[in-house]
Amino acid sequence: MQQVKFITLILLAGLAAMWTAPAAAQPVARVLFIGNEYTDANDLPQMLEKLAAGTGDALMTGKSTMPGFRLMQHFQLDKTKLLLKRQQWDYVILQEHGILPLDERMRERSMIPAVQRFRKIVTDRGATPVLFVTWASRQGARKTPYGDFNSMQKALTDSYREAAEHGEIMIAPVGEAMRRALNNDKGIVLFFSDGQTPTLAGTYLAACVIYAALYQRSPFGSSYTAGLKPEQARFLQDLAGEMIHKERNRWHIPRPRKDPTP
Repeated sequence: MQQVKFITLILLAGLAAMWTAPAAAQPVARVLFIGNEYTDANDLPQMLEKLAAGTGDALMTGKSTMPGFRLMQHFQLDKTKLLLKRQQWDYVILQEHGILPLDERMRERSMIPAVQRFRKIVTDRGATPVLFVTWASRQGARKTPYGDFNSMQKALTDSYREAAEHGEIMIAPVGEAMRRALNNDKGIVLFFSDGQTPTLAGTYLAACVIYAALYQRSPFGSSYTAGLKPEQARFLQDLAGEMIHKERNRWHIPRPRKDPTP
């Protein structure tokens, strides 16, 4: 009888140790954002951190943003260069000027060369570049062939895909996700009255898309909702996850892995 009690105590002690032992350290994904007000709006990098934390993932972000900046200007900016060189990043999110990709000449002379220069310096440092597809204006682009939201968004998405083909760079199709969310007409307001500035819901969808691209899995179920109604947050989470899952090849998304550190 005493032997049975002794064995029982050992088992209970072992179970207690299992419950109280500290968990293994979670790999921290380090993500640098390079862009302008599209990235700054509602502090997208911080929202991505909170979204990841809501799923139990550890993620740290940094950013180099300047209003109206082009990627080529960032490539020449000391602040951006120092951020790239002084810290070790896993991913570098590259976001171009809002309408520059619509101009073929500027795309060929500025956007694509800048993406390629960033791709080299980022990959040389062991990180993965990711192109952040921005969203169209609700009114389209005046004085261009893209006078409505859908045609402008298609042109933007196509331009980023063209830039990504030079090296098969990963794409986070944020603007395309916004187009699909609007066409679903769930009553979720993604933009303010200017048709360009994202609401919290718009930035939340951007964070969901970037999360799905980096982790190769849906953010569905994250406890962080940015103050949105639970059903709205779930819809945006699911839209982002399904889009990345079903169109992995289109956006150059690699096979799923447990954590997003390359």
